[in-house]
Amino acid sequence: MTLIKIHITHDMNLIKVYISIYPFLDKNILKSIRSKSRFYRKMLSHRLRYRVKKIPKLDFCAAV
Repeated sequence: MTLIKIHITHDMNLIKVYISIYPFLDKNILKSIRSKSRFYRKMLSHRLRYRVKKIPKLDFCAAV
């Protein structure tokens, strides 16, 4: 899996994460990553605890 691009909205409510899965895109893997987005958001909040007031939601997309 490779992180291709990250897009953050201006109001910091949403982070779109574009990923590539090698050797081919498997819908089950992408679905599993999306289902764990709350966990990843919580990890971010622990790391950025005193630096950022609001942790944005994460949206994982397949890079084309």
